[in-house]
Amino acid sequence: MQPLTRFGLLVTAALLPITGCAPTKVNVVRQYTGNLPQPNRIFVYYFAVSPGEVKLH
Repeated sequence: MQPLTRFGLLVTAALLPITGCAPTKVNVVRQYTGNLPQPNRIFVYYFAVSPGEVKLH
């Protein structure tokens, strides 16, 4: 294993517990408890899985 790769793994291993234990807070502004109507259409888009499949407009 190259020294730079080993250093990157050590840094990642050191920072992972810090970011994994970050506190979260959710503020509920509005909550809807009624029934929603069934949608007329449902659109499904396939995401690109490789850079070659991405087309810019």
